[in-house]
Amino acid sequence: MFFTGCRPSEAIALQWKHIGEKFITFEQAVALSDTGVSVKRGLKTQSHRRFPINNQLQNILDSVRPENHRLDEFIFKSKQGAIIKLGNFLNHAWRGYKNRHGSHIDGIVTILAKKALSANIVNHINADTLSLLYALMKILMLKMLQNG
Repeated sequence: MFFTGCRPSEAIALQWKHIGEKFITFEQAVALSDTGVSVKRGLKTQSHRRFPINNQLQNILDSVRPENHRLDEFIFKSKQGAIIKLGNFLNHAWRGYKNRHGSHIDGIVTILAKKALSANIVNHINADTLSLLYALMKILMLKMLQNG
């Protein structure tokens, strides 16, 4: 979801019904409530936002779309099939975590830091390379969430 610039809470709340032929429609986000995590209609600053789907994003979506998915199914789920907890998403995907064997698994921020990819370098990368980097980060994030 790095392509879209969406907030983590919007990505977590994304369902297959929000993926059209030409656009992703962001119209809900996860939020903490008295009963735990819930999905709320609307976004932080607007009711909804549409993001165009290019070929590269379509390929990524096709690669993670289950064969027999339901439209109300969340795209990014925990291993148990539930809504991902925002804290787990931020900690695991971004900062890294220790797996059940005690080995540290780097998060995206750590991976990028190790590759010495800073804002100064990003400004000099062409759009195709940056798009590929975002796609790789998305795949890494999905793998970390699945293995967490």
